[in-house]
Amino acid sequence: QGAVHAGATIDEIMEVIFLTAYQHGKVQVASLGQSVEEGLRRAAKMKESFAR
Repeated sequence: QGAVHAGATIDEIMEVIFLTAYQHGKVQVASLGQSVEEGLRRAAKMKESFAR
């Protein structure tokens, strides 16, 4: 409501909400990708140690 009272249009507010959600999603996907990559790296090391 504060943004509307400050003169922002509904379209401007929706754009900010969309861009904020988009940026948050990108960060979450990047973080998940790093976690998966680290998990695969650890699994490969464990597989090597069991093969010996």
